Amino acid sequence: MRVKNCLLIMFFSVHGLSLFSQDSARRFEQNEKDSIANDSRKQYEERLKYLEEIRRRREKDPVRFDDSVARVKELSRYKEATQRIEKYKLSDISTLKEIDLTGARLEKVPEWIYSAHKLEVFILDHNKISKLPKRLKELPNLKRIYWRFNDLSKSKVKISKLPKVEKLDLTGNGLSKLPR
Repeated sequence: MRVKNCLLIMFFSVHGLSLFSQDSARRFEQNEKDSIANDSRKQYEERLKYLEEIRRRREKDPVRFDDSVARVKELSRYKEATQRIEKYKLSDISTLKEIDLTGARLEKVPEWIYSAHKLEVFILDHNKISKLPKRLKELPNLKRIYWRFNDLSKSKVKISKLPKVEKLDLTGNGLSKLPR
């Protein structure tokens, strides 16, 4: 009888222990889920506060807010342009057929461009260039020039004879007259 009681006590203690560990595992899982849900809720609330602050700023001063968005776009365009320029400088410039200097904050065309003798497409959008250079005729294969959103309206635009040019896009420069 004694052995039987000991076996029963051992069985219940082992069984009770396993019940206890299963119960604590369930409680631990639930606590973990609750913790994750609380973190997600906090992040969501912080995001709502941030969006509300932006809405309030936009309502208070819409011009300034739009300017800040434009500045962020211009900055990202500039970063992309500097990365492209570095790639161009590392490559063999004389073999390039297309060069894109969009948003590079240029005031004039860089000298290294004129060594790209196979250049067909030249993109200089969103810069601060006020004059078309006369040296463009040094690029004999040039077919398309995109010179959008620069400062060409401040000066007379003169284009040297470029026999192969099929497209010249001067959109967004505020020109009152088109060049001959």
